[in-house]
Amino acid sequence: MSITSKTLKAFVDETHLDDGISKTLAKIFTVPLSLEERNEIIGLIFELTPEKYTELAKGIWEEAKIHDFELNDSNADKKVMGVGNWVARTMKMTTSIFLGRFFNKQTPKIVIEGDSWYEHILIRDIVDWLIHLSKFRIYTLAYGGDWLANYIKEGKYLKKLLKEKPDVFLLSGGGNDLVGESRIKELVHKKPVDLSPAFKQSLEAALDQRTSLSTEVKKQIITGHQYLNDKFYILMNVLAFEYAFILQSIKLEPSIKDIHIITHGYDLAIPSNDKGSLLRKMFDNGVWLYNPLDMAGITDKQLKKCIVWAMLFHFNEILKYFETREDHFHYIDCLGLAGENDWEDELHLKSPIYKIIAERIKLKIDQIMKG
Repeated sequence: MSITSKTLKAFVDETHLDDGISKTLAKIFTVPLSLEERNEIIGLIFELTPEKYTELAKGIWEEAKIHDFELNDSNADKKVMGVGNWVARTMKMTTSIFLGRFFNKQTPKIVIEGDSWYEHILIRDIVDWLIHLSKFRIYTLAYGGDWLANYIKEGKYLKKLLKEKPDVFLLSGGGNDLVGESRIKELVHKKPVDLSPAFKQSLEAALDQRTSLSTEVKKQIITGHQYLNDKFYILMNVLAFEYAFILQSIKLEPSIKDIHIITHGYDLAIPSNDKGSLLRKMFDNGVWLYNPLDMAGITDKQLKKCIVWAMLFHFNEILKYFETREDHFHYIDCLGLAGENDWEDELHLKSPIYKIIAERIKLKIDQIMKG
């Protein structure tokens, strides 16, 4: 049974959940939700049995397609990008072997699944820096351009975790699901829409906890939220569910249920179509953020920044929530870390900033290993 918009309510009824859980699960595609309401949904998802959980996952993706979200559209392992990713990943593994990491059983074993923040063919990325800064035994599955939904569809991360039984699982994902295929042009209003008092209050409360962000940046994030439409919130609900799916898939395996999972949020990217560098020309800078917002009728550069920052803040709040509810889930906060000149292009940081993130991840791993 697949769950479509007509059968979602029937499914939650047939699972014999109590009315409160059934009604809350049905809200996954009801928008807008406050941050607290979405957190409630995710918390209840963890109460499902493995069978019901897997069935619901299939239904969520079916429902997502109805809302024009194709959630498995990754070319990370295909054609030129696939070759480049394979070469870069092989070089990382070869470096670790050359340094004798895999023969030292006393060092932490790390399995990695992720996107271009963990595997970029032209930038010294986070994993490159981890290899340089540590003696960790690193097994990476990361591909630049990969989608979070694709991790789940292929299931490689779970097979690798079951085989290696590492100390830590590093996870980076969600950015390509948000910006792939010029998707963000579908996620915005052309004109601002007033936020409800309750939603604005919850947003301001969440922003108050982000001490790394200036008052001006927080104001811009609130402004950006006025342009986010229902499709954006639906996509965030789905991405939150996908993270929950990955966490729960690990918790349901007795041999790896206590593995520590570390992820990071994305920093506040800056929409730009500037092609002043070779890398920006090669990757057609502007194709992910700037140009799609142009297509949506958003042409003011400052407003584009506000909208993108609102999207990324909202995504970071999902990850922060998981850290509060899951003992073995750790969130590395990168908000406000980079300045305007610290970006190689719209999505990727310059290597020195990746080094800072790698240092934060290493520190967290060291803390975990010390107990």
